Amino acid sequence: MNIYATGRYLLAGMGFVILVLMAGAPASAQHGSMSEVLLEGGVAEPRGDLADSWYSPTGRGFGAETGYEVGFRFRYFATPAVALSPSFHFVDFANFMSVDNDGYGFEVQTSILRYSMDMQLFMGTNYAKLRPFFSVGAVLNNNRYRDFTEFDNSDYKANVYSLGGAAGGGFRAGIFEISVIYNFNRFTTVRLDPDGLKRTYNWDYLSVMAGFSFPTY
Repeated sequence: MNIYATGRYLLAGMGFVILVLMAGAPASAQHGSMSEVLLEGGVAEPRGDLADSWYSPTGRGFGAETGYEVGFRFRYFATPAVALSPSFHFVDFANFMSVDNDGYGFEVQTSILRYSMDMQLFMGTNYAKLRPFFSVGAVLNNNRYRDFTEFDNSDYKANVYSLGGAAGGGFRAGIFEISVIYNFNRFTTVRLDPDGLKRTYNWDYLSVMAGFSFPTY
């Protein structure tokens, strides 16, 4: 099963869960359910082809290094323990810079616009000082690539959409929380190969983020 089929099934499953939980929302609202907005930011560590050397013999390495991730999410508590949480994040990895055989400098930039729908399970009660939680989600990635070379001042840009997933967890204390999330991001395209070959890429990454919540009611 390819990534697009997997993504469709994952999105369909998440949609079904959302409908079921929202159908029970009026009853759960009587038990302290609430919604909130979170601002999030942290470190993004590339994996797979993103982190592989630009000079890798596979021809798929991008030489990306540790970058940052920032964004926001809306979280709706369908019950005190189960939350639905759409989010938008911007992920920017540190650029790869080098020189070619003729001494001309070139730079490679990689980044991701990340749209997700997460379901999060909180342990303990609302009154606990520290609440662990687990998170799983479906993700739409806009994978963005850019390279620039001094040889002819050329500037090439490309972006590729992909369906992916995310899983992880964290801890919450009051309005503050910290999370560790692994992001699965695989796609096939001809846009990132200099010879126009169709290749499958692994742009997985690990994020460690802190968040601050602001209740909306």
